[in-house]
Parts: sequence; C-alpha cells; structure tokens
Amino acid sequence: MYLAFLSGPRGAREAAEIAGLHRATAYRVLLRLLDRGLVTSIGQTPRRFQAMDPSTLFRRLELFYRDETELPGCFAEAFAARGEVRLGNLGPLPVLDAPPRILAPEGRSTHPAIVELSQAKRAVAAVVRPLSTPVAYRTALVRALGHLARSGIHLRLITDATPADYRFCRAVVREAGGAGAPIQIRHYSPVVSQLYSIDRQTIVRIPSLGASNRSPPVGLAICDRARVQILVNRFESLWTEAASAALDAASGPEPARSLTRNEGRMAASS
Repeated sequence: MYLAFLSGPRGAREAAEIAGLHRATAYRVLLRLLDRGLVTSIGQTPRRFQAMDPSTLFRRLELFYRDETELPGCFAEAFAARGEVRLGNLGPLPVLDAPPRILAPEGRSTHPAIVELSQAKRAVAAVVRPLSTPVAYRTALVRALGHLARSGIHLRLITDATPADYRFCRAVVREAGGAGAPIQIRHYSPVVSQLYSIDRQTIVRIPSLGASNRSPPVGLAICDRARVQILVNRFESLWTEAASAALDAASGPEPARSLTRNEGRMAASS
C-alpha cells in the first residue's frame, strides 16, 4: 500500500488493487499508515492519498538509532564515575556538570526512573514506547503520569501509533481524570528509544536495544546542562514533526477513522 501511494496520489481502492490486497486488509493498512503520518490525504472528493518520501523515513530511523548508539558511552561514563570501570581506549571523561546516574530497580520497589519522573514540578515531555516496556513498569508509568497531570503539570507525549500505544494513551488520560487533563499527545514512527524530559532540567533515558526487543530495566538520569539542552532540542524537533492526535479518553487517539463513507464501505464490500 505504501509503495502504491508512493508512485503518485491515488484513491484507496486503486491502491488496494495495485498492492494486491483484500479490500478489508487494505483499509486497515491505510488507517494505520494515516495514523502514523506515513501517508497523507489530498483533497476531499474524490479523496486521494500520497506517501511520505522514503528519505524522511530513513532519516527517522537514523535519528533513533543514533540515540541508541549514544547510550553506551553515557553508561560507560556513569560506571566510570562510580569507580566501577575504566574507560580505557574510550579516552578521558568529558567535562560535565554532573555525570550520568544509573537507574536500576531493586526488588519490587518503584523503578527509580518513575521516582525521577514523579519529582516534576512544571512539565514533562516524553517519547514513550509502551510495547518495549514490562507490564509493571508501564502500569507504574501510567499512574505517575496521571498523577502529574492531576496536579496540573503539563504533559507532552510522543508515541507510535499501534493499538498498544492507543491503549497506553487512553489509560494515561483516564488516570489523569479525563479529556480535560493537561495532556498533549502526538505520534511519530518509528519510535525506538525512550526519553523523558523533566522540567527541562533532567533527562531520563531508557535504551531499547533494537526495535523489536524489550527494553532493559536499567536507565540513565542525565543532569549535565549541555546534554540536557541537546536532548530537549531533539524532543522539540520530534514534536514539531510528529502527527497530532485527537485524543479522547473513551475512543482513543485514532484520527484516521475520519475516512469518507464510501471508503469505509471498501472494507465490507467484498
């Protein structure tokens, strides 16, 4: 479907035929492509669709994998600051306001990343990948974010646009008290690494170590002003590019459901 739209603006039915997909399957794929911002709508009657340029997709992948490659160096600095490793050939430690701190859970206590997050006073901006997080962490994260929103702290969340992301977003909104909560959500694909900006002063990062693997339970807290500013700017860049989501606590942020009635029939016509 993506390739069909990439070759030029066309209608959903025509794209389904080019892709060789059952109409119901093609409709579901189109909804997901629209949700993720990989395909955009052109005009109203007849409605046509155009795919995002592949170079943009590769740039997004490059950005997130660059984030992942930065993390081993930060972990090395954190362990070196604790006197547990030597950097060896990696060279001397950079000049930092404060070295990164390792956030590792102990037993069944609250994950230290959640503890850091709960200390926010003004705002939290986060890139979250629910699919890569353990259920216990995800549940605690929903509660922490909901509590922050109920306290009047503004939340901005970037997630992917999978069913798991929608469920996560709905859970946060419900925990925060409903659609009037101070929460904004946008979608960006693909989401790989996780980042939490706390009051623009502390960054919590949790590596994903691969798009399909579970995140490890360990994370990093970064307080060095220069690095925090770089990562805050990175989030703002993602936020600008991410697709807005119409968020509703009951139905969930699924803006692509606004296809026309005739296009909706495509799913059931065969």
